[in-house]
Amino acid sequence: MGWVSGKLDTIELSPKLMGSHEEKKADPSEELPDEWWHKVYAAVVLTTIVVITLLWSFSRYFSG
Repeated sequence: MGWVSGKLDTIELSPKLMGSHEEKKADPSEELPDEWWHKVYAAVVLTTIVVITLLWSFSRYFSG
């Protein structure tokens, strides 16, 4: 364990290696409009219904 802890003491983590962790404040003008998000929600709901329906029909086809 002495060798490992000695090695860890000599390692320096530079900001370049770890990436920048500066806080970026979101600009309110960069937010997407509600209309766009409603389309996304509708697409997710529709896709979910289609997938569940296909899975159900697939299971019915092979069950009998």
